[in-house]
Amino acid sequence: MSQLRSPLIWVPLVVLVVLIGGYTIYWHSLKQDVLDGVAEWADDRRADGMIVTYDRAVVTGFPLDLNLDIHTLTIADPQHPNEWSWTGDHVDVALNPFQLTRVNAHFLGDHQFTYVDRQQTDKSLRNEILSEADNARLALTLGRNKVKQIYSEIDGWRGQFRAAGSDQFLPVTAEKYRMQIETTPQDTNGPLVTAEENTLETQTMLLQLETLTLPAGTFPPLGDVIGLVEAKTQLRNLPADFQRADDRDDALRRWAEKDGSFDIEALHMLWGDLDLTAEGEISLDRRYRPQGAITTLAGGYNDVIDGLTEQGQLDETLASIIKSALNLIALTGKDEKGRLHIPLDMRGGMLYLGPIKLTDLPPLVSEED
Repeated sequence: MSQLRSPLIWVPLVVLVVLIGGYTIYWHSLKQDVLDGVAEWADDRRADGMIVTYDRAVVTGFPLDLNLDIHTLTIADPQHPNEWSWTGDHVDVALNPFQLTRVNAHFLGDHQFTYVDRQQTDKSLRNEILSEADNARLALTLGRNKVKQIYSEIDGWRGQFRAAGSDQFLPVTAEKYRMQIETTPQDTNGPLVTAEENTLETQTMLLQLETLTLPAGTFPPLGDVIGLVEAKTQLRNLPADFQRADDRDDALRRWAEKDGSFDIEALHMLWGDLDLTAEGEISLDRRYRPQGAITTLAGGYNDVIDGLTEQGQLDETLASIIKSALNLIALTGKDEKGRLHIPLDMRGGMLYLGPIKLTDLPPLVSEED
């Protein structure tokens, strides 16, 4: 006579079946939420006056991944002063089913970006950039109703630039590009802050660019290759809704009224003979004009001055004044690489090189009536 088995032995199997079934329902529910989210995002942008189209959006990856493939995505803003538009062959977005606040997007195939120069007379003519890359990735960390962190990287970028009205495409390439922007609550250590001030934020940007090759003859005195750009900057005391502000003038006014500042913690550029480092702090005065000071350490600056003068971008008289001021500063000595300490000061709506006034600084936003 066979021995009866306890019904309890089936419990683990039942639990496993329930878990698998529940997860399957959960994954397919997320799939539909993602597709609905894409459609809702597109509708919201259209309601704002933008143009958003795509051929199709597909979600795959069951069971462990959630991959969103968007084919032939076009985004354009005809209301923007530059009337820009972007079209990408294929955007592959990777999501973690258990951590939806982290988004990784890879941009595959060819991409086209067009825009209008604000100064050009014929607005029907557009500048155009065609590009592809060995690797182009954008990573986002999402918070409540906003993006907390943006990280972008591009390797082996190959572009073709065509100026408005021209039939010729000119090559532009870059070996490496990295940028990270992180938004964090403003540090409240120190003086007492009010509840309203607690809504302020700090935005930190890290930038690295290596071997950017420009079209031939872009700036002859320094050459066509920018060897290196490295920077760390901070925007401090940003209003919490700054990213989503519809009125940029109003947002800048509120930033200035909260003693906002743009801090250059470190900047280094190598371009031809130019070797430049800089640090400083800039804010806006009561008339919304830049104010502050930047200290630079520069070598090869004479080539920049001569190049700007030859191209008509710098008045010859002013160029002579700048060179005279730099020669006086050079009497105090240079560093071991032959670079010169160059102080730039912004005050009272004017830009000074040492004691010498260089130019006026207009307001960045229109003054209220």
